[in-house]
Amino acid sequence: MVQFVGSTDDKQFTVSWNMQYHPCTTQVSNLLFDHYLKTLSLSQLKVLLLVIRRTIGQQDKSSPEKRVKQAWIAQKLFCMCTGLSNKAVSDAIDDLVKLELIVARSQDGRKLSSRASRKGQARLFFEIGSGLVVKQAQTSEPRSKKPVKKVHTIKLSSDIKYSEDSSQAIKRLSDSKRFRQLKRRYSH
Repeated sequence: MVQFVGSTDDKQFTVSWNMQYHPCTTQVSNLLFDHYLKTLSLSQLKVLLLVIRRTIGQQDKSSPEKRVKQAWIAQKLFCMCTGLSNKAVSDAIDDLVKLELIVARSQDGRKLSSRASRKGQARLFFEIGSGLVVKQAQTSEPRSKKPVKKVHTIKLSSDIKYSEDSSQAIKRLSDSKRFRQLKRRYSH
């Protein structure tokens, strides 16, 4: 049993699942691939992956079946691991906090939601935000216990896909002409 404990503004939540961990790997939420991969910039993605690696990608030393809830990640470490500049890292952190994909906290545990509140802090602790927690309706895995009926696929290789009525060259048929051709063939 693997447990991940996260928090939103005033609520704490626990996500538990039975999952075999593969050694030397980090699990990443399907939401990152299914939704955020197409919307995040490269710098945001790099920063987010580093936070994932430093939190749920590491075992909690006190309890091997649990993952680290939050981790101190220095600005210099972000820059070294991602190859980004200080400004690019700061901008990415700001964007990810606004998207609720990560949460930044001070040493005393205060949530630091704005760039101004994070500026000048001796240490910033990061954790995964509520935006990456898989909710029941958002998973990409199948829900139904009934198998999908297999559909028979027909390969139409003998149909003419090109028209030779042009003196210039062989031209590809338009979709509408191709559709009419197939309709005529299978209407008999």
